[in-house]
Amino acid sequence: MSVSGPASRSAQKQPGTQVLLISSNGKLAESVRQILPASCQLIVEADIGRSRDCIRHTPAIPVVAEFTPGQADGNGLSLLLHGHSSNNTVLIANGSDQDNLGFLFEHPGLMNMVPSSFPNFDHELKTTLVKKFGLKTKWGISPYLKTGAQIEKLRLYSFSNHGTILMTLNQHLSKIKAFRSFPDRIQTIATELMMNAVLDAPPQENVRNHRRKLHQRNQGIKLAKTEEVHVEFGYDDERFVIAASDNHGMLKEADALQRLYRCSTLGGSQMRMTENRGAGVGFFMMYTWCSQLAFNIMPGKRTEVICILPIVKREKFALPEARALNFYRGRSL
Repeated sequence: MSVSGPASRSAQKQPGTQVLLISSNGKLAESVRQILPASCQLIVEADIGRSRDCIRHTPAIPVVAEFTPGQADGNGLSLLLHGHSSNNTVLIANGSDQDNLGFLFEHPGLMNMVPSSFPNFDHELKTTLVKKFGLKTKWGISPYLKTGAQIEKLRLYSFSNHGTILMTLNQHLSKIKAFRSFPDRIQTIATELMMNAVLDAPPQENVRNHRRKLHQRNQGIKLAKTEEVHVEFGYDDERFVIAASDNHGMLKEADALQRLYRCSTLGGSQMRMTENRGAGVGFFMMYTWCSQLAFNIMPGKRTEVICILPIVKREKFALPEARALNFYRGRSL
């Protein structure tokens, strides 16, 4: 077992400050070493057997694992991850969207994936590791934007005022130089996020059904103070980030992942309309147009869905080869 990276005396005494990297990629190891705090001890292993021994001795150790779809099963990574605390693992993948999402779908509990081909890979990996293994998970969109980026924070106290939020959003979109349909995509995603938070997030089935009927008749839907939806968006010179959060915390990671996997395998057939509502439409749009999706979930208390879109002048450059996907669960504010 090879050990690298600085470690203080206190770090050596506390297994929780160790991080296991399963990879033979020296460049990746150096990137992870630079990202981790000096108090962390980075353990680098290319051998699955020795990695399994490390996990056996320290079951809760955070793991960063590099994987390719073709060798994932052959080298024992699947078996290793099944035996580990999967929610404590970050995958670095170099497959297609369908392969990457398929691997997550087949390994319940794996909820964090960053493609190795992702633009600004080091920055995205750092954001993921800090949010995943840091002392405090950051809510909101600021981790995905450069320092000093303009951020708007709004609230939806009645569904009838979602038009006001869209107007504010449009004022900012008019300043952005991107391909022609970019503003429409942002507006559509914003509408879907707000609709999901108001119509689908409440845990009571009778409330959901009642609000869907009101929405179909274009009636205003007033929200109690505790139900207000918070909308946040911002941008820098490279990306536009928009998020919506509700105070219910009822989103299930497995359900969201299943929908995204179906989008990657079934494409447009995932979209269908029933009684003026789209079943799977919102997830399909987010999957199709976003380069990165992040879900912050505090069960029973709060859910935040974050959508990241690159700002480019030509539509064909709007998406990377594969999307990043992250779920963060049960961490305090």
